[in-house]
Amino acid sequence: MILPQVQVTLSCNLNCRYCFQDHSSPFIMEEKTVDSIITKCSDYIRDECLFPRKLEMIWHGGEPLLAGIDFYRKVIDLQLNHCDIRFINKIQTNGTLMTEPFAEFFNDFNFHVGFSIDGPEELHNRNRIMDPEGAGSFESAIRGIENFRKYGEHPLVSVLAVITRQTIETGAKKFYDFFRELGAEVQLDPYDVTCNPSSIGDIAWQAAEFMPSPEAYCKFLVELFDLWFYDKPGNIQFKELKHAVKLALCPDIKVTSIKDKKRCSEFRTIFDPYGRVYSCDMYINNEKTSLGNINEDSISLIIARKQHVWERIKDIFRSDDKIFNCHSCSYGDRCSGGCLTCMKYNAALSMGYTLENMPEVMCEDYFSKTFPNNGASFYCEAYRKCGIHIEQAVYQEMLNREK
Repeated sequence: MILPQVQVTLSCNLNCRYCFQDHSSPFIMEEKTVDSIITKCSDYIRDECLFPRKLEMIWHGGEPLLAGIDFYRKVIDLQLNHCDIRFINKIQTNGTLMTEPFAEFFNDFNFHVGFSIDGPEELHNRNRIMDPEGAGSFESAIRGIENFRKYGEHPLVSVLAVITRQTIETGAKKFYDFFRELGAEVQLDPYDVTCNPSSIGDIAWQAAEFMPSPEAYCKFLVELFDLWFYDKPGNIQFKELKHAVKLALCPDIKVTSIKDKKRCSEFRTIFDPYGRVYSCDMYINNEKTSLGNINEDSISLIIARKQHVWERIKDIFRSDDKIFNCHSCSYGDRCSGGCLTCMKYNAALSMGYTLENMPEVMCEDYFSKTFPNNGASFYCEAYRKCGIHIEQAVYQEMLNREK
């Protein structure tokens, strides 16, 4: 399988304070590169005899709507050249450029649209700003959602919300009430330190400014769960909380290997605007991590290189996975973990190391001291405590219904 995430451009019309990407390049992916991605991914599905023959494509950025509506019209034209493949198009946008023509087009061609909204206006505008002067993007983003809803039935709009210290300060109740009124299916994305060159050496500032403590995040999650779980069903959904309830109801659901755990899909593959391919969008600005170029290399070769990189990363940073807290955690073989391993790899790259030239004693270097190696996420303890709370709530609810 392959799950292409296409970075249409690295440029963005926002200047979000916590963003890890470099938005200095205005370059938009050329048609020949889009065609290479669509054609080679389709050929790979056929060659591997994968059924059903479907290809999910995620259009991403930067801000992908900067490419203009004609770009996506051409995407549809190119996909129609592969009539035996069922394409599922998804796009993640900040919403500010979602004009009515865009909204009508995306609805007509069944694009799954995700909007980046952090919460109520005051919270959203703290970090998601339009320019260096700090003008907020909230009104434009909400207008984009309203435009999108004019042309289709969307009782729940898909939302990605970055959870920061400012979110915790706002409180779970205001956060919940806002998204309930909006009518949203929310994916919670807690801010953690991204180990890119701008954060190395300045981690304390980033953590103090944006990153919630595990204790604060746990309290927020528990309060948010109670608001959602005990509310009447309807106008709001949380992907992570819904999955946690599923785990409570189905405790036999387990990961196959703790050492292999990762937060993102193992099939997700990133294509930058120039056709360069990456394992993760955290590495998008670092050519040393490129797996090749889709205009020159086959998907099979790219996937083989990707697997080699992942195995090397695991060998280096998870050489003794018994030290992971996962083994002593009641949820260690059930949760999807976090990005700590990949973050440490990215930190190493930022310091000048390469995949083939890592220091032998990892515990003596800066990034291993900075990032503990006994868990896969900064928020392991928060998830564990929240999981216990959810299990107890689900169990009690089941008892109540039996009476």
